[in-house]
Amino acid sequence: MTIIFVEDSEELDIIWKAMRSIEQNTCIRFEERKSEEDFLELQNKIHHGCYTGVGRMRGRNVMMLEANNMLTCIERDIVIHELMHTIGLWHEHMRNDRDKYIRIRYENIAPRYRSQFDMVPEAESNTFGTNYNYRSVMHYGKKAFSKRRGLITIETLDPVYQDVIGKARDAAPSDYYKICAMYECNRCMGKPFKNVESMKQTSSFATTKLSTKLRRSVDVITSNDQTFRSSDPDR
Repeated sequence: MTIIFVEDSEELDIIWKAMRSIEQNTCIRFEERKSEEDFLELQNKIHHGCYTGVGRMRGRNVMMLEANNMLTCIERDIVIHELMHTIGLWHEHMRNDRDKYIRIRYENIAPRYRSQFDMVPEAESNTFGTNYNYRSVMHYGKKAFSKRRGLITIETLDPVYQDVIGKARDAAPSDYYKICAMYECNRCMGKPFKNVESMKQTSSFATTKLSTKLRRSVDVITSNDQTFRSSDPDR
């Protein structure tokens, strides 16, 4: 892992703490890059937004965390969200069973971001036996990427959760659980761990296999974009 273009000590502290949180709850370890050919590079260039690839990629894999006077991606929940993408997690609202829990309002989504709401086929994903979690840090908010301010893009079938989605400030236990199952950790969230589902299925609610094709997840728009992400107070 290499961090470039991030010089603010407070921002670096947020990034390191997000990494430590994942390390403390899974068997994932973040190490400074020496000469590894496959590595993660963190950047925060202006007008680049927030994005990264899903799962391990060959060569350099960029994780962009834009920070400027209009918006910042360097917040605990966003950094954890992006790191979990690089580890292999897809968005919660892209699960193949999501239609039992939410309705995607494609007509309200800015066209260029509709792919961020598409369901991931069962052949490419694995929930590792976890239930759909409205409180997952990988879940978008109700107005994420709306083409006009105030439009709902994700509607929960149970209205109780309409104002719950997208509000997580830390990873949910199910987020950590999927990582532990995917990487076959011996311990998870401080306890001995063994997941039967991970032995039956190929892991992919992430993609742990090396891939030469970038599958990008765009989570925060660039500062000069007019669409709206669910980072607004009423998200």
